[in-house]
Amino acid sequence: MKRLAPFIAAIFALMPIVVLAAIPTPDTFVVTEVEAFRGVIESDDQLYVVQFSLDFASNPAESAQEAVLFRLRDAAGGELATTAPFAFVDDGWIDGVVSFYFSAADAPAWQGAFDVQMIGNPSLEWEAGDPWFAINDTPTFADNTGQIPGRIRAIGNALEDTFGIDLIEKVAGVDKLTTDGETYFETVIPLLRQIAPDLFSAKTENPVFGDRTFTQTYADTVQDQLEDIPGFDASPLETLTGVSREWWTALVFVGAALVVMFGLHVKLNNDIRVTSFLFGIVMIGGTVTGFMPFMAGAAVAIIGVLAIVWPLFYRPSSA
Repeated sequence: MKRLAPFIAAIFALMPIVVLAAIPTPDTFVVTEVEAFRGVIESDDQLYVVQFSLDFASNPAESAQEAVLFRLRDAAGGELATTAPFAFVDDGWIDGVVSFYFSAADAPAWQGAFDVQMIGNPSLEWEAGDPWFAINDTPTFADNTGQIPGRIRAIGNALEDTFGIDLIEKVAGVDKLTTDGETYFETVIPLLRQIAPDLFSAKTENPVFGDRTFTQTYADTVQDQLEDIPGFDASPLETLTGVSREWWTALVFVGAALVVMFGLHVKLNNDIRVTSFLFGIVMIGGTVTGFMPFMAGAAVAIIGVLAIVWPLFYRPSSA
């Protein structure tokens, strides 16, 4: 081990010594505006949109995303939420936006005594010793009535000049976020696509499914239209046999139709295609006029269709 000691010492002597420079205080650090909105996605949830200004004459090595924190605090100074700025342009040392969102279950008391503190990251070394900070303790509160898209458009238009990047564009005469605008604002306001879908050229919405209710009202009305009509009402047979009058009417109707179809079949030189087609038409007419229950009419109509299909497509040739 003693023999290795000189070599280890030589290696450490050759290694460069990295000294982390203390970060100076920004030339500008202001929390310019804090807007609170309630009911943005669900009833009683809260969104806090914070605008700020940061500037250095000469940017430090660290980005604002590493070196700056934003804290939403209650009246006692307790931290409710924290976030960092997005280093989108100029390493984040520029005007920008951050936000805090609370679901209804986690939201603090509405219109409470809140402030937003912008502060240098306490884990880094600052030339002034203690990290610098700025506070805005005059948030505005408003129930969301659809004004958020307009506010984002206004902020985006203002930041365009600062960033030198188009954030808003006209699409069919309506101001929408550009691709860069979507990237920026969806990062600083993560739920913006749900909160203000009209800002986006392409919308993503959850489909709404509703349960449909089906009834037999029309069928019952049709089937009941022969009731109490002498010669057509089969209620006496229902009383006598226990079989419903609708089915008695259907049996009589189908029997009569078969007799007529047989006569036509003979008259037409045993051409089953014509009589099958006519039989299906008669069954549909019987269903609509109340002579056939709907289910029975459908079943007999299917039989009629099969009777047409068989001789046309499946019956072997007699040649």
